[in-house]
Amino acid sequence: MKVVITDHRFPNVEQEQRAVEEAGGKLVVAQITDEDQLAELCKDADGVLTVRAPITRRVIEAMQRCRIIVRYGIGIDSVDIPAATERGIMVANVPDYCIDEVSDQALTLLLMLSRHFACQTRTLVNLEDAEFAPPAWTDLRPGRLRQNRIASRRQSRGARHAHPDLRSLLE
Repeated sequence: MKVVITDHRFPNVEQEQRAVEEAGGKLVVAQITDEDQLAELCKDADGVLTVRAPITRRVIEAMQRCRIIVRYGIGIDSVDIPAATERGIMVANVPDYCIDEVSDQALTLLLMLSRHFACQTRTLVNLEDAEFAPPAWTDLRPGRLRQNRIASRRQSRGARHAHPDLRSLLE
């Protein structure tokens, strides 16, 4: 049995290697997305694992004994499903791949947009084009914290009764 990984984005493929070897097979790992090279690489594969490589009709027609194509990821748009179906090759994906990571990233981007983070970062990098100036370092001294809205709010909510060290920061 021969299993081919056409391309991947992982530091290693030890899990795949171990699983294929335990099943008595051989794992071939590549990093190619060229159609001609994919056709040659996959022609005698029993299974194919892919990330971004386009598994086109031509690549599938070159496969002599493939029984399954698995896409590392949610979508399967890089695999020609009708061509695989005609050849009796199953196509699978990982429907919950990176769900948490993608949702965390989306939420982070929404927060960045709501706070104008990208614009402010650009402004800080190009201070000569600044529409606003970041606070001067001298304004960040502990004695200046009381001018800050958050510090003022804390003080009004009882921070003045806090530990003496904290009080000194607010004065």
